[in-house]
Amino acid sequence: RDHMNRLWVGTDRGLFRGDEITLKTEPVIPDPLFNVQEGNSIFNHMVSSPAGKIYIASNMGLLWLNTEKGPPSFSCISDSGGIVFTLHINRAGQLFQAMYSDYMWVKQIEDPKQGPFKPISRTPVQASRVRCITPDAGNKLWLCSEQGLLLYNCNTESTTTYDEKNGMSSTFTYAALKDKYGFIWI
Repeated sequence: RDHMNRLWVGTDRGLFRGDEITLKTEPVIPDPLFNVQEGNSIFNHMVSSPAGKIYIASNMGLLWLNTEKGPPSFSCISDSGGIVFTLHINRAGQLFQAMYSDYMWVKQIEDPKQGPFKPISRTPVQASRVRCITPDAGNKLWLCSEQGLLLYNCNTESTTTYDEKNGMSSTFTYAALKDKYGFIWI
């Protein structure tokens, strides 16, 4: 959902805007200059910033969806390149971007002095293909990956890995969710 309570759905065939009342979707047609090809335009994850901007993790990299004026349009934010699996925006307005490779980018978003992004760090993580980023009550993020569950400390930029050696039933973790009691479900 965006700040206007519109539903956006990402698929392997592109992006669709949904209408909850009619239960219908309509495709978002990108600018012809934007190279979207079937299979290449897989949208892996989307987040909406407090200011209402929609950021998309895709196989083409990090995208920004402009929904403010006129028909929706895409912009590619290509400063990091590569496949982006998942995103998270914290309360401080930092965008955490997990890549297909073993890196996670952290950027400050919507800074009026620096423009739309101010890169903060490119942090190596001890796992590739981070599929999910879930915050806990502190300043830490739980990262679900193919090499286990990682606890990322935002203050120290360090990670602790939990896998089968620590009692996990599998090394590959797909998703995590924090419930209203503060428990993290893997």
